[in-house]
Amino acid sequence: RQDFCGYGIDFTITKEAGAEIAARAIGEQTGARGLMTVMEQVFRNFKFQLPSTAVKNFEADSDTVTDPESALKNLLRKNQRSQRNLLKSEVAEFARRFKAEHALDLAFSDEAVDLLVELSTTQDKTMRTIFNEKFKDFQHGLKLIAQNTGRTAFEITRAIVEAPDRELSRLVVESFRKTDARRQT
Repeated sequence: RQDFCGYGIDFTITKEAGAEIAARAIGEQTGARGLMTVMEQVFRNFKFQLPSTAVKNFEADSDTVTDPESALKNLLRKNQRSQRNLLKSEVAEFARRFKAEHALDLAFSDEAVDLLVELSTTQDKTMRTIFNEKFKDFQHGLKLIAQNTGRTAFEITRAIVEAPDRELSRLVVESFRKTDARRQT
């Protein structure tokens, strides 16, 4: 319970599940250590997977004890919408942090947000990992564009999420062309 509490997750155990856990612990024949062994076996994957999800509470029933893997999959499936909303909020939080750190506004299109959420769920990566992979050097290119054009707000489109280096290079080149065109007039 304390392990989960550290992540803001609470759970209840039904009487049936408690009885099943106790019976398995007795079968271990190691006293209290048997109880810890059974609890660890049942909740191991829950402890690793739930902290990065929107799940904040759940009920462990006898099915959870007998087939923890299926119970976890069912719990995650039930909370899929909440999870997607949590991931979407992480995109907004990334944009807020980016502005605070670099004085550049990022506005993610709906398609870009959907793709980022999809990447997170299909690749089983945190949004922070995806942001680091996709946008690790973005501030440098965007600051160049800002110097060339005075522009400090940028829309992050699906195309940028799909190929960030290529799209950023294209935007930087365009900003130099605009600067050269202004100088020539």
